[in-house]
Amino acid sequence: MKRITALAATICCMVSGLQAQELPQDEISVYVLGGFTQLRHGSAFTSESKLGGGGGVSYASPISRHWDMIGGVELFYYSGTLKADTLSGSAFKMYNDGSRIEPWYYNSKIKGYTEQQHITYLQVPLMVRYRVRVFGNHKWYAAGGIKAGYSVITKYSNEIAQLSTSAYFPDTHQEFLPEMPNHGIGNFANQSSKGSMAFKTGNLSVALETGLRWSLSSKTSLYTGIFFDYGVWETGPRQSDTNLPLVSHDDTNDQLILNSILSSENQFTGTTYVDKLGVLAFGLKINLAFNR
Repeated sequence: MKRITALAATICCMVSGLQAQELPQDEISVYVLGGFTQLRHGSAFTSESKLGGGGGVSYASPISRHWDMIGGVELFYYSGTLKADTLSGSAFKMYNDGSRIEPWYYNSKIKGYTEQQHITYLQVPLMVRYRVRVFGNHKWYAAGGIKAGYSVITKYSNEIAQLSTSAYFPDTHQEFLPEMPNHGIGNFANQSSKGSMAFKTGNLSVALETGLRWSLSSKTSLYTGIFFDYGVWETGPRQSDTNLPLVSHDDTNDQLILNSILSSENQFTGTTYVDKLGVLAFGLKINLAFNR
């Protein structure tokens, strides 16, 4: 009987101890993050990093004393520069002089191409976080997971240092150089344009974070750390089913038309300039969390 009583007392003590070690409370957070961003276009182009950033809200729910599940929503602004020493393009056109109709191509040779690109993604992070006390009530944390996003705003501005255009008629294999001024055939310098577009594809990134959690009060904490997001290659950033020419000419208004390289293709060969796009971001993250 004494043994049973002692065993029961031991079990009660263990249960009491487990109840005393309650899970941390759920957290609702608002955060900002910023640093260097890059839009990666493949090995054919030079991609340069630019400053970017964003912010969002998140909800963390503990699954053990040290582990949390985190979900939320954020807006993040990616910025980058694409450069190419030389490019060639082709725009499909139809020649109609009233007596005959003939297809032809408006060909372009480009030297010194630069395009500034700015893409804002609406992203949904899904992550797991590990926290452990390091001193006082302050903790070190590390988190990892994914971010799925969709572009909501995409803007670009491009510049061409030197542009040479010609007209090619495939039926007769004739090429006309600066002999058709009404069709924009000739040599041009310092051409530029800007605009916006809508992507039909989303973005998926691997996300990592680490830093310190500072206990400000029993209900409030401040997370300060660094983040690293690496985008999984996404295919087909398109703004329409039929891709646009990189360089074309408005014969009615006698005006050159430049489109973003992200939405363009060589219409003679049917090949796109950028068939895969990836994102990269790293920098600082500040998170103000409130316990429920």
